[in-house]
Amino acid sequence: PRADWLHIKIYASDVAEFAAFEAGEIEIVDWPLEPEYVERYSQEPYNESIILAKFNEIGMFEFDINNNETIPSYPGVLSPTSNPYFRAALSCLVDKDYIVQSICQGYAARLDGPIMPWMGDFYDPTVHKYEYDEAQAAAYLAAAGFTDRDGDGIINYPEGWPGREDGPNLDPLIFYIRADDVARRKPAGEDYAAKLQAFGIPVDARVVDRSICHDAVMVNHDYHLYTGGWSLSRDPDWMYYLYHSDWHWHPGPDYNYNNIHDEEMDTYVEGIAFAVTIDDAITACHNAQKRMINPPDDPEFPGIAAIIPLWATSGYTAYRRPMAYAVNEAGAGTTNYWTFLVSYRTDAWYGHTINWGFKSDVQQLNPLYSNWVWDSYVLGMIFEGPLAVNPYNLALDMPWVCSDFVTTTYINETTGEELSRVILTVRDGIYWHDGTPFTVEDLKFTYDYIANYPDCWLYSAVVDIVSTTIIGPNQLQIDFDVLSVWALHWAMGIYILPKHIYETISDPTGFTPGGLPAEQVLIGLGPYKWYEYSAGEYFTLQANRNFFKTIHPEGDVNLDQVCDIYDIIHVAASFGLRRGEPGYDITADVTAEWDLVDIYDLILVAGDFGTSWEPYP
Repeated sequence: PRADWLHIKIYASDVAEFAAFEAGEIEIVDWPLEPEYVERYSQEPYNESIILAKFNEIGMFEFDINNNETIPSYPGVLSPTSNPYFRAALSCLVDKDYIVQSICQGYAARLDGPIMPWMGDFYDPTVHKYEYDEAQAAAYLAAAGFTDRDGDGIINYPEGWPGREDGPNLDPLIFYIRADDVARRKPAGEDYAAKLQAFGIPVDARVVDRSICHDAVMVNHDYHLYTGGWSLSRDPDWMYYLYHSDWHWHPGPDYNYNNIHDEEMDTYVEGIAFAVTIDDAITACHNAQKRMINPPDDPEFPGIAAIIPLWATSGYTAYRRPMAYAVNEAGAGTTNYWTFLVSYRTDAWYGHTINWGFKSDVQQLNPLYSNWVWDSYVLGMIFEGPLAVNPYNLALDMPWVCSDFVTTTYINETTGEELSRVILTVRDGIYWHDGTPFTVEDLKFTYDYIANYPDCWLYSAVVDIVSTTIIGPNQLQIDFDVLSVWALHWAMGIYILPKHIYETISDPTGFTPGGLPAEQVLIGLGPYKWYEYSAGEYFTLQANRNFFKTIHPEGDVNLDQVCDIYDIIHVAASFGLRRGEPGYDITADVTAEWDLVDIYDLILVAGDFGTSWEPYP
């Protein structure tokens, strides 16, 4: 990396973080901008130093619904949210357009299913669209026997309801609302709670910190509703892990904490995960979306109304001078690994510190068990995966720690089945942060080690691996017990662990693996090394000056590891445009001096023409 230090400052809220950003205390933020900040930073004097980057997030915000038959707070009562008609009624009492237009102020795309519209053919526009409709909500409730029989304005349980046989008023739905997301999830949750209450569905709204939500919702499953949110991946196979019944366990944390358990849904999400072709995956993905979201009385495709998707961010991230060359990654914006690998300060070509703001502290610093977005930001700077994904073209897998990869198949000698196989070639000359050489033994160890801990967050990447075999000095053969179009991407979905450290850790649970000091276990291959952490205050990471990648030439604006004609085309497409004008591309403004794509940018690219930053073995 060009910076010597990456200093992460932790703030109590996004409001405090953006105040620090405006004051120049930090150069880059961790969270999409709220509309008021987009408006402010587009005007003088802010736009002289703050750069906005438009992006469509691969992620989802939703109202999660606990589909389980009971919850711990009401152990002997059949939960009303276990009933699909009750859940469909809940879906009719959300005003999604109000949330998108008024709360998100248009910087979001309405979601009716769990797949974003910009995910191409995987998106199914025929999923049922619930509008705010009290009459339809009442009809769904009546279909399940929930009515206000005593006329007191509160919906009653049906007579004979398990645990509430006399049919009294509904117990309050326990609704966890994230207090830390002040601008979006908190007001969306409070608006929804008010609408439910006014309709006659009592609510116990608990507006609390994320850590309390995590334990109550994801660990103890003691809730009915939750203001959830997910950062998701380029492939839709995450639907299998989030919504298949096999991925729920109690206590958690588990992927499927909503306990969606439906045989038909299981079949469809299995069809996504174990698709042999992309076309098969698309068909299964469409079916899964409809089964998951549609009401149970849909005449064409009955569903289970399992959760309530709300919106995906379609907005802006931001950074400010003197920081330059942030990478606007597809689906993520400027807050990503690549930005901190290639960015620099214009007041110091090499060296100095980039200051990054977090609106939240981490949950864990554990490469196996961490599942929080801020955890992944930190761990992703320290650890590496086998391969990389081009930030401008998410369909392009690139050599990285492994210099080559092959996706093929093999025949199971016992069953005669054709199954997936991936072969990875480990690059020579790479070293762990402690100076120990990285070898293919580390890679094999990582897959085998993760497989021992089915409750860890990385387990989904290895669950279908049947064997790992070193087949040469630098090659690892990974055999799966399934045939899937996603096999290579599963193999990519790990942090590589140092065998010489982790082979002595028999229990890797804890804030850090085994509860050991961070400097002992957070040893990776990444561009930054662990240095210091003060809970609730800051992290400091130090540049890894033994990183296996040379600093890339500035002329490689599309980050495909070589400066070529495509980079010249990339710059030429924005030639003559200034920042703020339609078509202006911040990555084409290579010199980052005048907010103008001009001849100097083309000269810089031409000067690097033909250079490569791929250190081939």
